[in-house]
Amino acid sequence: MIEPLFIFSIVWSVGASCDNDGRLKFDTWMKDVLAGVPLKSPPPADFSLFGCRYDHVNLQWDDWMSTIPSYVCDRKKPFAELIVPTADSVGYKYVVHALVMIYKHILCVGETGTGKTLVVRDKLLNFLDNQFIPMFINFSARTGANQTQVRYSPTHPLTHFASGFFLLFSFPLFDHPL
Repeated sequence: MIEPLFIFSIVWSVGASCDNDGRLKFDTWMKDVLAGVPLKSPPPADFSLFGCRYDHVNLQWDDWMSTIPSYVCDRKKPFAELIVPTADSVGYKYVVHALVMIYKHILCVGETGTGKTLVVRDKLLNFLDNQFIPMFINFSARTGANQTQVRYSPTHPLTHFASGFFLLFSFPLFDHPL
């Protein structure tokens, strides 16, 4: 069981910073590397490594879309609130959930318009345990590091954080100076 979990971890740590073209190259490279290794449970050849996960309970690889119920559009919801699940969004929610539950800081990066903020916001507002209270900080190209560090510090007099405070940031890949 260690091999598939290690492969999944490599994909969602090292490969997580890739853009779409980089993901294709990383997927091809990783599959070429794995082809030369005798694995007990290799990832499926017909899926991208980013499009599947290893189910450690059933001991099998599953594509992301098979891990969620079929999508049914709620016609009463405003258009701006509709979130149609994709393999990427399901994968992001899974990884965000796993890291949040073990109190790990998260930095979500990616190209503008890929749904990072929407996916993270939906996960934090609708699908987390009650022990967490989400707080959102909006950034723009003009937001400075000092503004964030001073205002959103656990020691700032106007900000109260519970113990176990951690941050999850979502940035467009190329829109912010780092």
